[in-house]
Amino acid sequence: MIDLGTLGGLYSEATAVNDLGQVTGSARTPDNVSHPFRLTPEDTDGDGRPDLWYRDRDGDGANDLMTPLGLPGGTTRGGGLDINSAGQVVGFAGDASVGDHAVLWTAAGATDLGTSGGMSEARGINDAGQVVGDAQDAVGISHAFLWDGMHGMTDLGSPAGYPNAWASSIDRSGRVVGGVGDPASGAGCGFLWAPGQPNGATGTMSVLAPLPGDNGANAVGLNDAGQVVGSSTYTYYVGDPNAPTTSDPQPVTISRPVVWEGGAPAALSSLVVGNPGLAVDEAAAINAGGQIVGAGSDSSGARRAILLKPWDGPLVSINDVTVVEGNSGTRTATFTVTLSAASDQTVTVDYHTIHGGASAGSDYRATSGTLTFAPSETTKTITVLVVGDRLAEPDETFLVSLSSPVNAIVTDGLGVGTILDDEPRISISDVTKSEGKKGQTTYFTRQGWNRVRRSTVRATSRPRTSPSTRFLAPSEPPGTAPPRCLVYAPEWPPFP
Repeated sequence: MIDLGTLGGLYSEATAVNDLGQVTGSARTPDNVSHPFRLTPEDTDGDGRPDLWYRDRDGDGANDLMTPLGLPGGTTRGGGLDINSAGQVVGFAGDASVGDHAVLWTAAGATDLGTSGGMSEARGINDAGQVVGDAQDAVGISHAFLWDGMHGMTDLGSPAGYPNAWASSIDRSGRVVGGVGDPASGAGCGFLWAPGQPNGATGTMSVLAPLPGDNGANAVGLNDAGQVVGSSTYTYYVGDPNAPTTSDPQPVTISRPVVWEGGAPAALSSLVVGNPGLAVDEAAAINAGGQIVGAGSDSSGARRAILLKPWDGPLVSINDVTVVEGNSGTRTATFTVTLSAASDQTVTVDYHTIHGGASAGSDYRATSGTLTFAPSETTKTITVLVVGDRLAEPDETFLVSLSSPVNAIVTDGLGVGTILDDEPRISISDVTKSEGKKGQTTYFTRQGWNRVRRSTVRATSRPRTSPSTRFLAPSEPPGTAPPRCLVYAPEWPPFP
């Protein structure tokens, strides 16, 4: 990670980078004014690749490689939002009195792209110099626009029922993605606008629907393959306890990152394989290789920059196994490890057992090792020996864990082994009965049964006493009863 520094102030933010390593964003000067910048890295070792993004030779606290971009007349602040391969930057500039205007910075200087009567912002630029963004009209309705040097600012329109629209990104052929919405209901969708001819100023808009059950979406990035990334949202309204009445609607929005392929949305979190330890919270851009950048969070909620890489290799999983314990010796629990598809490379994965209630040694034999899948092989097995005994105990489990895959990704890495205990079970029911009259003896009837009837068992019953209750065998008079045996034979039904 490289700290890009500032223009001498205390704050900076990078928003885009082009294929040459040039960066744009906003940074503050020593007088605390936010300026757009263009940072051009240097190739210090002459290998044709940039390797130096920060230098401060005069010690003034400003990055010498970071150039502030001039602001149009009448504006006092601004920021860069995107940069193309020619180093042209788009963003915004304005002041507190007039609001922000979309701006294009080229070698000739800054160009105010205008508005539709209100504020505007430029969010994307391609190598043809086409610019996209949104511009508000005089009543505050936002319109998605496409700007070029020949046609100026063109309103891209929006589907019926969605008054607001904004454009977020444009590719090299002039395709545009963005979003539309209804601020009253919170409903909306993403869109893909395609020109009638490459880099044309007229075209057609198609809807990018949200995920099922959601009521809004926004597209923010696309690549040459037509893959689009953005978010799918669900907005609902609740009463605000701080408002005069709880009926005042307050919007609450839940957002999920998505990718659209062929116009169909898919939740990014459902496509992530392996165990990255991070939740995927936001998708910001996608490149020609299908790599997606955005933001995620760890278990503590700390926010992290993330990169998602496409995976077309095999996925590894292991099944669960159940085995009856037995009374002696050992029995075999055989787990199957499967590749989702055959690979043309050798795939390996390590495994080891973990106790999960069952104890290694007394209940099963611990084992570990490495499975090797030769090219075209898709299944391997792991054998764990289960130890039989005569102890009556609950059913127990152990685990087989997969780790350290090579040329594959583990998607289900825990196989659960369940050991079913097959010892007989004896139980006694509770009884409630009226006490009876003075001098009358009340008798109780006791029942027992064998849950698993595999062998003959003898159970000796003895009287148990408490301050007020005595449990007796059938037909025994009150007092101290002799021991009595109940015999449970294999396959016999319960009996008194």
